[in-house]
Amino acid sequence: MNPVFFIVLRRMRTPLLLLISAYAIAIAGLVTIPGVDDQGNPWQFDFLHAFYFISYTASTIGFGEVPYPFTPGQRLWVSFSIYLTVLAWLYAFGNILALLQDAGFQRAIALQRFRRQVRRRADPFYLICGYGETGMMVAHLLASYRIGAVVLDKDQDAITTVGMETNLGNVPALAADARDPAQLAEAGLHHPLCLGVVAVTGDDEVNVDVALAALLLNPGLRILCQAQQEVAAVKLPSRHGMCVIDPFNTFGASLALAIHQPCTYRLLRILGSLPGEPFPPMVTPPKGQWILCGYGRFGRAMERHLRSEGVTLAVIENGEPIARPATVMGSGTDTTSLVAADIDTASGIIAGTDSDIANLGILLNARERNPAVFTVLRQNLDLNNPLVAAARPHLVMETSRIVVGQIVVELINPLLRRFLLLARDQSALWAEALIGRLMALDIEATPESFVVSITEQEAPAVHGALAGGRRCGLGHLLRDPMTQDESLPCVALLAEHAGEITLLPEADHALRPGEQLLFAGIPGAARRMQASLLEARALHFAMTGEDLPVSWMTRWLRGGLEARARGTNLRNFHPCPDAGQSARGRRWWRARASAAGACDACSRSSR
Repeated sequence: MNPVFFIVLRRMRTPLLLLISAYAIAIAGLVTIPGVDDQGNPWQFDFLHAFYFISYTASTIGFGEVPYPFTPGQRLWVSFSIYLTVLAWLYAFGNILALLQDAGFQRAIALQRFRRQVRRRADPFYLICGYGETGMMVAHLLASYRIGAVVLDKDQDAITTVGMETNLGNVPALAADARDPAQLAEAGLHHPLCLGVVAVTGDDEVNVDVALAALLLNPGLRILCQAQQEVAAVKLPSRHGMCVIDPFNTFGASLALAIHQPCTYRLLRILGSLPGEPFPPMVTPPKGQWILCGYGRFGRAMERHLRSEGVTLAVIENGEPIARPATVMGSGTDTTSLVAADIDTASGIIAGTDSDIANLGILLNARERNPAVFTVLRQNLDLNNPLVAAARPHLVMETSRIVVGQIVVELINPLLRRFLLLARDQSALWAEALIGRLMALDIEATPESFVVSITEQEAPAVHGALAGGRRCGLGHLLRDPMTQDESLPCVALLAEHAGEITLLPEADHALRPGEQLLFAGIPGAARRMQASLLEARALHFAMTGEDLPVSWMTRWLRGGLEARARGTNLRNFHPCPDAGQSARGRRWWRARASAAGACDACSRSSR
């Protein structure tokens, strides 16, 4: 049974019975009491007219005494009926107001509306479990790529925030425990348009439980889980399609890469950052003695990666004593603990506690003692962006942005993830040269990455040209179809065909059917390339510089003029159908060619 209908019946049972009884008593009395008509003859209400009279009288509308003036007995009974029904209605209205304010009833209505919205979804979507800072950024990111979302979160305030986001569109949201398999099913886990699950609740244990439940209930989905690697390894099996994002481990590996190979680190930041972020500057963290403030999960991850780069760490810990050499007990916000950790000669300091204010205090105190120290700040809350920007640390570790950046390459552009993994193994000169090519595009923000697939559905013009035996190179796609002399403001990063990968393919790279190409360029470059991918006329112009006529009749006339200019008899001229001609035009030329004796080129085209 519908839960809303069931709650209404259960809570309104007594008021409804009271109303029915009041109306039955009033109608029965009115039918029983005798009256007289306008001629003085005896007359009584039948049940239909008595019901009609009591209905408008009980609602205080009142049309008067109809159809005849009442007798004193009828008037007395009607007066009693008015008080009886009005009191019954007041009691019923009081229960209706209490029902509307009932938390269980409101939740039942929200659940019913949520089910209806999920069931009626007509576009692909991801199920986001957790709507904190990270979940909010994921929802906005998906919306920017025109991908839908469904949200689950235990906090009702977070669900209310979803409804207030005007730029998200229609995002169904429900306050529920994402670990409950029934709630996951209600949120569309088995919906045919559900693309995957993103577990970013802020609790590693909850995220792992959600990922495991989604894996068991729908193994074909793409699952992303924010959790510490050690926590995930206990419960989650290692399998394809499951992605565990450990922001602490990710940042530690990035910091180690920045120390070892700054150019490669900058390249990964340029291509792996969120869309619209400023072009990151060159960062060169020094080796030597560092100070680490806070030895929790973040601190241990930093130590593990920095040790591999030959960095020695002095730890300042404010909690329980830890069995580790070179450890100073303190907060780091006081000068005493910093001096004890030898801040005056330290090369760098990591403010990695759970408090943004404490981390900012550590940074300011460290700079006061050692202005040249390299600073790394852990930012826990996105709302502290103005304070962090004013402090100007060399590097900022923000969990939400790291997780969302990983989601970009995992969900939105998997080919970019493969490129970033391969780019780590390249030389510093290779990375520096690619950065120079990207900066030559004259952009100030993160370049837009997009993928082109040479298929009949996504690139019909190129696929048709290749199927017809014409050679089409990468340089033809990079040529502006509007001017032909200019190149599109983008760089080809990777080409992949049947498992074969080519990094930074050259302009003479021959395109092949089924090949996938990864580009990075200014916003709008992908849209300008669409003309060469979809329109044979634009592709022909990019390949030859020749602008083909639009209609086949114009092509025939143009071909005839060119034949006369060459001294060729028009009757023996057989222009070959090209890829941009309509099917009807191609059939016409084939019939003419076979009747008049086609040239070799026309015969090949006819076949």
